[in-house]
Amino acid sequence: MEEKYTVFCKLVEDQFAYGGKKYALSNSTTKESTDVLFETYGKNWLFGTMAKYIFRYKNLARERDLLKVATYCYIIWLKRGFFLKPEGTEEIIDTNVQIKTSFFNNFLERVKSFEFELVKQVDLFNVEAILRDFANVEFEGITEESIVKIFDCMYNAWLISFASKAGLDADTWNEEKENGEK
Repeated sequence: MEEKYTVFCKLVEDQFAYGGKKYALSNSTTKESTDVLFETYGKNWLFGTMAKYIFRYKNLARERDLLKVATYCYIIWLKRGFFLKPEGTEEIIDTNVQIKTSFFNNFLERVKSFEFELVKQVDLFNVEAILRDFANVEFEGITEESIVKIFDCMYNAWLISFASKAGLDADTWNEEKENGEK
């Protein structure tokens, strides 16, 4: 089981590393597009995007959608500042690749510390309910436990459906440049 969890976490890490390249801002070393979107449209754009991937997963059962939601869980955890203080921060933290890379192991340790039960059935309706709750509270009201519950649910869904064929639908590092190079 530990080996499969490690594979899942590597796929999530691949998502945020690739996203850092894909969504980098040429005029900033401290922010990415995610940060600008958050500042411009508020926290709910992020939760709506996550819900979009849940809906898409229900229709198409794509591995990439689970990985994206899990990655956004990590980004929310960072933006809430749980890597700085156990109770999080009131300040919304920017999330560049350096920060994402530096604190991913801390996040995974926190995920393990909650010790949620491995479930046989994944309740994506519960994930949608948590995201709706996130949308209806102040950002400081989003708990680490709720973030971890969603991450854990994404892992469980991935474990059930994709562990034996991990990474085949990860959708990272696959765009070609105009000259045909990757």
